Amino acid sequence: MNWASPLFICSGAVGASFLVLSAIVMRRPPKEINDFYGHRTARSKRDQASWDFAQVYSNRVMMWMGAWNILLGVIGLFLPFSAIGGVIVSMAFMLLTLVHLYRSTERALKERFGE
Repeated sequence: MNWASPLFICSGAVGASFLVLSAIVMRRPPKEINDFYGHRTARSKRDQASWDFAQVYSNRVMMWMGAWNILLGVIGLFLPFSAIGGVIVSMAFMLLTLVHLYRSTERALKERFGE
């Protein structure tokens, strides 16, 4: 086991950050539409019902994405990656999870509230 694995450190940190941010939003969800805090897209800011749905939905997805990033970090303990290779894989996976978070929330908003 390589505790200094960059894949473990980077993916673990990203996953932990996602979980912490998700816990914060769960405890203090944004009540009103704003440009500072929460899932802020044109579709989510269309009306209060869309906004409330987007906050709950994206928060659940963010929790899962955090767990998947942590799992990748744990897998990184057992895989031999170079320092730069581990960072690249970790950042690529983080980018994919962020894209998934955005796209799945927007898709759910579209299905629930239409265009």
